[in-house]
Amino acid sequence: MMFSWIPESLSRLWLWAAGLVLTLCLFQLTRLLARRQKLLQALDSFPGPPTHWLFGHSMEIRDGELDKVLSWANTYSCAHQLWFGTFLGFLNIYDPEYIKAVLSRGGEKTRDFLMRSVSKEKAEGQKSGQG
Repeated sequence: MMFSWIPESLSRLWLWAAGLVLTLCLFQLTRLLARRQKLLQALDSFPGPPTHWLFGHSMEIRDGELDKVLSWANTYSCAHQLWFGTFLGFLNIYDPEYIKAVLSRGGEKTRDFLMRSVSKEKAEGQKSGQG
């Protein structure tokens, strides 16, 4: 009876709102974790340097020092994983033959990537007068 001046229906409304916000946060966290698992499975077959559980490789690459990435390129033959944080992972591919092999697999996402890359190069060529 501490808040007797608040109608009972209003206090229940706050309870429902808090429950809804908590449920939505739990749903988003579940989606993020599922996305991370999908990325981990996709990048699992590629070698890479060890990562921090929270920061990934971002602590090693901070302050614009890309020498570490260059040393990883020398260490790993064709490609390696690169993680920025827990949920954002990339695959660095630097062997042209390996790029051809990856892109020749096909699929809708690969075609979309190629079209964006080609149109971007075309636009850069037109800007510089070389294309």
